[in-house]
Amino acid sequence: MLVATYRRSAALYATLLIVALALAWFSVEPRTSRAAATPEIDPNALAGLDRTTKYLRSLPAFTISAQVTRDEVVHDDFNLQRSSQVRVSVRRPDRMRAEVSGDGGDRLFLYDGKTMSLLLPGEKYYATTPAPGTVRETIDSMLEKHAIELPLLDLVYIAMGGDLQNKMLDGGEIGTTLIDGVACTQLAFRGEKVDWQLWIEQGAKPVPRKVVITTTDEPTRPQYSAILRWDLAANPPDGQFTFTPPAGAVPIALADVQPSAATTGAKKKAPHGEKSNTAPNAKPTAKPSAKPE
Repeated sequence: MLVATYRRSAALYATLLIVALALAWFSVEPRTSRAAATPEIDPNALAGLDRTTKYLRSLPAFTISAQVTRDEVVHDDFNLQRSSQVRVSVRRPDRMRAEVSGDGGDRLFLYDGKTMSLLLPGEKYYATTPAPGTVRETIDSMLEKHAIELPLLDLVYIAMGGDLQNKMLDGGEIGTTLIDGVACTQLAFRGEKVDWQLWIEQGAKPVPRKVVITTTDEPTRPQYSAILRWDLAANPPDGQFTFTPPAGAVPIALADVQPSAATTGAKKKAPHGEKSNTAPNAKPTAKPSAKPE
C-alpha cells in the first residue's frame, strides 16, 4: 500500500521526506499500469476524507480565500506557473459568489439560484445564462454545457455532495504537518489521470487547509495547488449574489460545447482548478471593440 511504501522510504531518507514520497509513489510501478491496478487504499485515509466531507456538507454557509498556483502547459515539455487570488462564498443550497484576480486577469462569477453570471471587468464583457436550482447542479451544468470550471471547484463540489472517490487507485495517510501554523493531516490519493493531496485541519473543524492536484496524463504532469483560509461564520446576504452589469459592459453568450466534450464534466472525472476562468466558448452578442480572451 502507498502508506507502507512511504514509511519504508522515509526510514532511508529521513532528511528528504518529500523526495522519498515522490520516489515511493511514482517509481514503484510504471504509469501505464495504473488502469489495471487493484485499489489499495489505507482505511485511515478514507476515514479522514470522509470526516472532512461530512463536515463540509454540514456547513450552511462559508467563505474560502485562497492563494492559488497552477501550471499552464505551454507545450509538451514545458509548464508555465500562474498565480491568482481566489475568494469563494457559498450559501447552501443555491447561492455562490467567486472572485478571481491574478496573472490570468480578474473574473467574477455570481449564482443567485436561477442565473449564473460571469463578468470580465478588465475587458468589460459579461455573460448570463439560466442555471439549475442548486450549486451542485450548477457546477455540473457549467462543466458539461460550457466547459467552464469554477474557482475552487473541487472543494465546493465536495461541500455540495459531490464524490471524488470514483476510480481511486491508491491512497494513504502521510502524516502531520503545519499549514499556516495549523496542525494538519496530509492525505494522498492516486487516480487514473489525476493524483491529489489534501492537508486537513486536525480537531473539531476538519477543513482542508491545502490542496495539490497533479494531472498525470499530461507529459509535463502540471500541478494545481491552493493554500486555503476559511470563514465559517460567514452568512453573506442576497445582495452579494445579485449581478448588475456595470456601465459600458458588453454582453457575450456562452456557447454550448459539443456532446463529446461534455462527457468530461464533473460526473466523469474529478474536477479541479479554475483554469477555464477566461470563459472559453464565449461569443459576443453585440459587436465589441475588442475580442474576448
